[in-house]
Amino acid sequence: MVMKWNSLRYIAIAGIAVLLTFASHEFIHYLTGEILGNHMIMNLNESYPVNDVYLQDWHFTLVTATAPLFTLLQAVIFASILRRKDLPSLFPFLVSPVLMRCMALLATFVNPNDEARLSQDAGLTLWTLPVIMCSLLIYLLYTVIKKNRYDKKFVFGSILTTIIFAIALIKFNDLFLR
Repeated sequence: MVMKWNSLRYIAIAGIAVLLTFASHEFIHYLTGEILGNHMIMNLNESYPVNDVYLQDWHFTLVTATAPLFTLLQAVIFASILRRKDLPSLFPFLVSPVLMRCMALLATFVNPNDEARLSQDAGLTLWTLPVIMCSLLIYLLYTVIKKNRYDKKFVFGSILTTIIFAIALIKFNDLFLR
């Protein structure tokens, strides 16, 4: 059966993919901080110590690094699955981490994202790691699209649906969970 990007089932899967991608990304920040002994708070779009200060300076760097690495791992796993078997219903689980990190890159103009803060900590330019991360993720997405011969309508519909869910999640988070 051919999966259509505008079917109710596919839209629901895309919403679940966005929710799980954002929640797992923030949970990894939260979990890393807690493992290091920091008392953490999390919502769907941020995670931070209760008192806004980490026990050690290096905790900030490690907590910041783990979630983007986990999100990259999610993309690698789903790209691998989708390259082996054409399962379009899983495509949102690849699109979601790609768009999450690329949207975060764009938000760096206002507030540096995880990769941008890591770049600065490493003495690199603000944009070095965010551009590398987004380039890797876009490459993974491209290889799956090419291999599975997804048509433009399906790809752009999937991207649009994911962007809408991501924006809705961020707005919901800002209004009700902060």
